[in-house]
Amino acid sequence: MKNLTVSILSLVFVLFFGLNQSNAQGNRGRGNGMQAAMKERTDSLKIKLKLTEVQAAKFDEIMKRNREEGKQKMMELPEDANRMERAEVMKETMQKADAEILEILDSEQQAIYKKEKELEKEKMKAKAKERRKKK
Repeated sequence: MKNLTVSILSLVFVLFFGLNQSNAQGNRGRGNGMQAAMKERTDSLKIKLKLTEVQAAKFDEIMKRNREEGKQKMMELPEDANRMERAEVMKETMQKADAEILEILDSEQQAIYKKEKELEKEKMKAKAKERRKKK
């Protein structure tokens, strides 16, 4: 159960914040796909939330800043940091971003945001379960 939680947190963080290492050859390959998928999800979320232009700008700023802070915190961890330590950093970064995003939303948008986050969490659980079956 602990490993499942760590796996889910890791996957949600990567998908939500797009934490991936670009390679020396100009970020080709898998990284671009992950970035495109992340952009598609955030764009879709902004549409579902019916963000105003001001809210959308703040949303983008929050996402960018928290993504950068998350990357920095992950890089500051010792190389031999265990999964739980990494998961804790990811969890804290995600919670901070969620709190900031919720502040810019009205009550109806907050409900939609929370629902979408829960749906994404369930999808990650299902994917993790499916991967375990394949092993």
